[in-house]
Amino acid sequence: MRALDYSDTYQLTSLGRSTNVDDIFEKTVDRAFISRLSEIIDDELNRSCLDKSYEDAITSAFRILEVRVRNRINAGPELIGTELMDVAFHPEKGKLVFGETPSERHAVHQVFRSAYMMLRNPPSHRYLEEFAGAEIVEIVMFVDFLLKILTKATDRVST
Repeated sequence: MRALDYSDTYQLTSLGRSTNVDDIFEKTVDRAFISRLSEIIDDELNRSCLDKSYEDAITSAFRILEVRVRNRINAGPELIGTELMDVAFHPEKGKLVFGETPSERHAVHQVFRSAYMMLRNPPSHRYLEEFAGAEIVEIVMFVDFLLKILTKATDRVST
């Protein structure tokens, strides 16, 4: 019997037919899974992201995040992307505070900036080959996590 290589394929039959891991995800994700996922993630993310193509799902998820950040800090539409994240979460002068120490606030700022640069920007400019299947759902869930941080952040008190 041949040893199985689990790095990127699964053996599905005794005939040795194999398929890509992402293909398995695509073939097995059903309405029940999406329904269960929808119970734990943000309603707007669920409606806007989980029934779309990969690139559209990521773009929609980050658009929701951007609009919510902008609304939370009362910013105009001209403030976008990493500049918006700087105004919102800069550790010393951002309008929002999340974290008890300066290093925690710095980390939150970097997480929002980095997520935007690494996950949101690529699908806006090209078709993705880096992320597919389950990873897209994970990215949408990560945006859900960022939305929770946004909700828990407090307004900076001016001194």
